[in-house]
Amino acid sequence: MSRPHEQFHARIRSDTAEVPRIRKTFETFLTSQGFDSRCVEEIGLVLNEALANIIRHAYLDHRDQPIEIEAWCDPTGLHLMLRDWGIGVVPRIKDECEKDPHVPGGVGLPCMKKLTDSLEFIPQPDGMLLKLFRLRNR
Repeated sequence: MSRPHEQFHARIRSDTAEVPRIRKTFETFLTSQGFDSRCVEEIGLVLNEALANIIRHAYLDHRDQPIEIEAWCDPTGLHLMLRDWGIGVVPRIKDECEKDPHVPGGVGLPCMKKLTDSLEFIPQPDGMLLKLFRLRNR
């Protein structure tokens, strides 16, 4: 059982070289909060995909922009928020059947949706806030 409202906070640059380090740090946080290894791997993948999408789509591959990551755990699960100051476009999440298997890309958002219990894009005056939630026991 996790301690109520244990928090994780990080601010990184929009550089793909930052992603493996922050993912590992976040997965360590999840493990310390009592999440099993399968959940840790799945949420690590969700974070990885979210960061990759922010870097590629919100910041158009500019490597020096800020991304804030906040998370907290409570008895029900994990709350995760990612904030960027990019172009602020809400993406359309395609169904798996809409994906052309011969065209690369387009699988990150459906994967994130499948591995979380709630996924919400909230436009900000100067970017985007992505709110995710994952139940502790799925």
